[in-house]
Amino acid sequence: MPAILLVKVADAPVAESPTRWKGGQVVDAFSVDHVFGDPELPAAGKFYHITITNPGIGVDEAREYLEEWRHKPTYEVLGRQGNVRRIRVTSSMVSVSGKNAFERAPIEAFFGRWNATYVSHNQNSFTMDADIDDEYFDEARADMDKTIMDMQYARRRWYITPAGMTFLANNSGSIERTASQIQPFLRDGLLD
Repeated sequence: MPAILLVKVADAPVAESPTRWKGGQVVDAFSVDHVFGDPELPAAGKFYHITITNPGIGVDEAREYLEEWRHKPTYEVLGRQGNVRRIRVTSSMVSVSGKNAFERAPIEAFFGRWNATYVSHNQNSFTMDADIDDEYFDEARADMDKTIMDMQYARRRWYITPAGMTFLANNSGSIERTASQIQPFLRDGLLD
């Protein structure tokens, strides 16, 4: 069953933050038999609809475009002396231009809880020395995962380009196209 992408028309009228919805972001995906509420209809002016007409591309496949722009940290222990481990933390969720890059201040903000000290960083990884007892290491990693994931740059990674938004606006906010036809309008934020 084909899928409908629900696209935000304009930025939400709230303060700037990583959780703020922005115009052009793909908010959700629904099956074509979904009954939308009045505020979700293109006529209300808040959302556009893109129906993907390919057979075999349903809601599950369309949800690929809903990925949040959060770090998904991976860890590598570079060395160890007693309880002190040198750990490199890496994320693949940094764009080509550096959006969502690791910055020193937010990284260091959570080090104190785990007796960690800054060693170095670049845009998609950082290295720290962490003095963590073996029995607390899993707890520390879980805390680091949450903290690092919360350093998100934006709510969604995928968005519709300005040209795509103009095309939608010129077609009453609703189009039906194959995936290959909408591909020029759909942008992966990691390529920015």
